[in-house]
Amino acid sequence: MAFVGRQVRFNVDGDELVIDLLLFHVEQLRYVVVELEIGRFEPGHVGLS
Repeated sequence: MAFVGRQVRFNVDGDELVIDLLLFHVEQLRYVVVELEIGRFEPGHVGLS
């Protein structure tokens, strides 16, 4: 894993989003997004595509 940045801002359809941590998996050539939340975990927080 390689650290790319924290509090990374990007635009999606005109909306500015901020993600807490952005990592890059070197072997799989994929980005890993980490979103930190305060509060009880709910299954709806997980977004898989």
